[in-house]
Amino acid sequence: MPLSAGPLVADFGRCFEGVSPQEAERPASCFAFIDCENRGPLTGTLRSHLAGA
Repeated sequence: MPLSAGPLVADFGRCFEGVSPQEAERPASCFAFIDCENRGPLTGTLRSHLAGA
């Protein structure tokens, strides 16, 4: 798991408590990487920061 997502795991996990994998698939698909907007400058900043970690 990328370091930048680590702090969010517990918060998002609570959103899916009591939900079956099949039920979670649809809302979870909102986070699919392919649907994310690539923001070049932010991506570069994160890569630089995480490379030094």
